[in-house]
Amino acid sequence: MSDGGITVSKVSTGTFFIEDIRILVAHHEATYIPASKALASTDLHRALGTKILFQLMNSLPVQAKKPIEEAPERIVSLELENKRLRDALERSTKQGTALQESMSGLEKQMASLVGVVEKLATAPPQVVQVVNQAGVPVVAAPVNEAVGGAVPMFIPDDLVPKEGVDVRVKVQEGVSEGGSVNDAANRLRQLRKGNAG
Repeated sequence: MSDGGITVSKVSTGTFFIEDIRILVAHHEATYIPASKALASTDLHRALGTKILFQLMNSLPVQAKKPIEEAPERIVSLELENKRLRDALERSTKQGTALQESMSGLEKQMASLVGVVEKLATAPPQVVQVVNQAGVPVVAAPVNEAVGGAVPMFIPDDLVPKEGVDVRVKVQEGVSEGGSVNDAANRLRQLRKGNAG
């Protein structure tokens, strides 16, 4: 350690590959890293900071220092593949969790919609009775309580063309035999009674 390097070892079982300086550190084995590599390695400092590796001090009795060992290509590629697979597993786990939350929200919405449809199917229609000016009751369209009888929020734009509408109505002239609106209303009542009976 005359060059100011450090000696490290892995805390838990297995090995740890320091990627940026390509050194493999094993559990309970002292690995010496020269100062030039130790100072240049961010992966080494991150591993020391997160307690994956620990630094052995000079005052501690250590087995004979293991010389620096460049990790063989096969081990390096396996370590990199292992890291890639762990990252992919973590990403897919996060995506799976997000999908489960999304599916749960969709199931809640579906249950709510099924409840509304069931309510619509079982609710009897409410009939509104309106009396016109002549005093004759007129039956209006049924209004369902589940919907609330409100006017729909969307009315299509193309319902009425934007250009002017050309409407031509032919009206036949005629002479009314009765003289008042009351006579016409009475005749209408008699016609209805005649059709009903």
